Amino acid sequence: MSRLDSLTGARFIAAASVFIFHAASIRIFQPTGPDSDFFLTISATSGTMAVSFFFVLSGFILTWSARKYDTAREFYRRRFFKIFPNHIVTFLLSLVVYATLAGALLPALLNITLLHAWVPKMPYFISFNHVTWSLSCELLFYAAFPLLYKLAQRIPVRRLWWAAGGVLAAIFVVPLFAKLLPTEPRMMLLLTDNQSFSEPILQYWFVYIFPPVRLLDFVLGILMARIVLAGRWINLRPLPALAVVVACYVLASFVPFLYSLNAVTIVGVALVIPAVASAETAGRPTFLASRPMIWLGEISFAFYMVHMMVILYGRQQVGYRHFLNTTQGIGWILLMFAITLVGGWLLYVAVERPMMRRFARARRKRPAVETTVS
Repeated sequence: MSRLDSLTGARFIAAASVFIFHAASIRIFQPTGPDSDFFLTISATSGTMAVSFFFVLSGFILTWSARKYDTAREFYRRRFFKIFPNHIVTFLLSLVVYATLAGALLPALLNITLLHAWVPKMPYFISFNHVTWSLSCELLFYAAFPLLYKLAQRIPVRRLWWAAGGVLAAIFVVPLFAKLLPTEPRMMLLLTDNQSFSEPILQYWFVYIFPPVRLLDFVLGILMARIVLAGRWINLRPLPALAVVVACYVLASFVPFLYSLNAVTIVGVALVIPAVASAETAGRPTFLASRPMIWLGEISFAFYMVHMMVILYGRQQVGYRHFLNTTQGIGWILLMFAITLVGGWLLYVAVERPMMRRFARARRKRPAVETTVS
């Protein structure tokens, strides 16, 4: 199956979007000025939409690259060495930057084993290297992929769009179920510096963090890949699909909070990924397939893994009660981005790439005797 370089480049756009969201949430601009409100407003949905993109893309790429004679054991080996070396290194780094094991042994144990997103308490699912809750979801995705792939292969081609629609409908129903959960305790969220609101932690966790719920995104990615591979794509081009993404992004600001986390934005995400993939396979690659974007995409996972620690450490050095003017704030954000980029590159070349090359594949070939997966 052909490489999808455009989607590799798109991964960095998503990772950068998460960076922007977290840089805004750390409130570096003067809280009484227009800069902070503007930054918070335009980035309000960038992080959540990017995470949805990662989850759908994961299912799409694994299905796209499925190898006929691959085995479950080899698949699990590749996935383990893709995520755990970076995770362990950044976990240890987080202890130095802003965490301590004192009084947090159970959260540490759950975090390092990537089981922490299953616990509906913020000191657990947002702990140590904060962004690793998404890896907890990915761990479930990888564990379930061999079975999900086999089930997806059994869906008749003519029913693939119906299956994708069913998964999309389930994602829209999730916030309704979440409303049945307790409303206490709550967490405070900033809309702008002058507007804030609180949301129930359990409801937020169920919609946005809980791995079995986010598995729906992954399954949607599997189905969208099957649609393209089966020749059932609707021939939507990348630019119109991007317009849908923008429309969903804007709409998310006007719907109830729980729907803004995933249900509204997932529509654009589910369309733009196959649109970009179809364009590339048809010989119409986008700028995302350029060599600089491919390079950025290759280090995007490492970039994602270090960015929050860089932002928090940088904010700590400024002082949490000290704010910057427009020029200083923009300069600080660009500096944090550059440091994250260098840090991500170092993590990639020193840990991720050598570990994948050394351990991600079996040393000797043998006939496939297990479940066929990728």
